[in-house]
Amino acid sequence: MRERLHSRYGITCSDDDLVRLESSTDQKFSHHVIVHTPRAVFADNIQAGRFVAAWLSDLTLAAADPSSPDHAVAQGLQVVTTASGARGFFIDPGTMHVTMLV
Repeated sequence: MRERLHSRYGITCSDDDLVRLESSTDQKFSHHVIVHTPRAVFADNIQAGRFVAAWLSDLTLAAADPSSPDHAVAQGLQVVTTASGARGFFIDPGTMHVTMLV
């Protein structure tokens, strides 16, 4: 995500700019990352959601294409999501919440 923010918007994020919140239980995985930058990156949550959706789309394509320079990274971000062993990303765009701190 940091690389995508940098390549798309020229914003460099360090670990100090990330707030990680973890509230997993035995029944669910729940991990949130809040990016706090000196200036606002997105005008609203709709724009932020579009950024994440485009990023996930690019990761999905890269994971499926062994010739992609991002193939290994994309595959590394995938997790097993079903009992049959199907793989996907741990971000659920249907319930995605984007938080911006300004």
